[in-house]
Amino acid sequence: MNKKDDFGKLFPGQFVFAIVLTAAAMLLLGAGRLGDSMSSRQAEQGNAHRQWQTAARQVLRRGSAEGRKYQELQKLALEHPEYLLQTIHTGMQPDHGR
Repeated sequence: MNKKDDFGKLFPGQFVFAIVLTAAAMLLLGAGRLGDSMSSRQAEQGNAHRQWQTAARQVLRRGSAEGRKYQELQKLALEHPEYLLQTIHTGMQPDHGR
């Protein structure tokens, strides 16, 4: 008997096929979970960004910024609200060109 015949007796083709099929199913399940995790993370990040924007707008409504300065602050509040809120929270003040 040669080695090929021994392998066929130990591991019939159906058994090998079942192992390959099981491994492929496990990989697909893992990929599905990864995709779900990534989409939920993106949704959480989008929600957090909207909350930052809302907080920054509320802070700006209380301020007394005028005209163009107010528009620039609004733009900053929309694009990077975390910068604006962090600056206000740490007590930093804008430089008015003094």
